[in-house]
Amino acid sequence: METEPHLQPLDREQFRLRSTSVSPHTRLDIAASGVWGGRFERVYIDVKVFNPLCPSNSRTTEAAYHKHESEKRRKYEERINMVEQAGFCPFMVAVTGGYCRSAHALLNRMALLLSAKRKAPPYPYPETINLLRTRLSFALLRSASMCIRGSRSHRTRVARLTDTGIRLLGWPGVRVAREDLEALEKDYKEVGVDSGG
Repeated sequence: METEPHLQPLDREQFRLRSTSVSPHTRLDIAASGVWGGRFERVYIDVKVFNPLCPSNSRTTEAAYHKHESEKRRKYEERINMVEQAGFCPFMVAVTGGYCRSAHALLNRMALLLSAKRKAPPYPYPETINLLRTRLSFALLRSASMCIRGSRSHRTRVARLTDTGIRLLGWPGVRVAREDLEALEKDYKEVGVDSGG
């Protein structure tokens, strides 16, 4: 399994569809071997998370899945089949929790392979598919939370006002580093304003 693999460069290949991506920097999200067939058969997976309730998806949810899946297929499938000699699976996920048909097929196949891989004690297929769907749901929830709240990193980086060239003229309640205060005092003296400090 590989994340964000580079595709092979094109050598004057002509594609039937004009919407096929011909950029030398084209990347897909995941490349995996042994999912659909033999051990060395590769499949490229491109993930898209969309909101079926937004105005641009004014049709039914099933139609929204089909629209996004068709866009991905038109953009990548022909190039991957011709140049990479591999399979392509668009993985459309709605923020409301649903999946497109190809995503269902991929999850079912992965659950089947994972449950068959574990011999002792055997891991039943229903529990495996439940585990995959649950982990995917939590990953989507985590990413949505990060989009809304931002990172929960404990390290904070103090921005230096002197580096940005911003002059702060007496905003109450604003904490400023000592070096910045000294620079502000100097600026105030140059301008002839009492800093109030």
